[in-house]
Amino acid sequence: MTMTIAFAGTPTIDDAPGIDWREQAACRNHPEPNLWFPVGINDPCDDAKDICVNHCPVRETCGLVANRTRERHAVMAGFRCSDPDEFIDLRIWLGVENPARRTRTCRHCGVKFSTRHPRRRACPECRDLVPLEPVHRHIQHLRNVGKYTLRGIAAASGVSVGTVSLLAKGQSPYEGPYVSRAIAARLFAVTTEQEAKTA
Repeated sequence: MTMTIAFAGTPTIDDAPGIDWREQAACRNHPEPNLWFPVGINDPCDDAKDICVNHCPVRETCGLVANRTRERHAVMAGFRCSDPDEFIDLRIWLGVENPARRTRTCRHCGVKFSTRHPRRRACPECRDLVPLEPVHRHIQHLRNVGKYTLRGIAAASGVSVGTVSLLAKGQSPYEGPYVSRAIAARLFAVTTEQEAKTA
């Protein structure tokens, strides 16, 4: 399958003329389409993002369309387009923006932090993020000692399989090596049987 970019960045699929890229999207005919349309600012859209990032064969095309149309309502390509910061993250992921890393001072606590994000004014701690590495080590511990599978960890913690899988690889859905405090807390609540007996 070859991709071409038609006028102003509109992707088309040469091998299947007349077939819209949305027909191949992982969200197509999903039983819960509202997952891709966040209700409020506190809706994390984790399930929709997980499906986009881990299961969608046309994620890049979706991202290109979101960027070209300046989408402002839906989750597209795994990014919540209604959030200006995530929209910039989408553009960075697409390679449309590649800002230099800057040192900034957090507007909340005054600590200095490094970011590529041109609008970011809060440090990871004030954005309620925690370091990824301890969470990554805990998942590895659960898999090695507790004999958990990624699906088992996801089921026990209530965190999506895609997010657990990403964290197990030492990768983060956020800029830099961080994970949300809420996800970290749910994962740390999962223990091995031996640890549960001694607690």
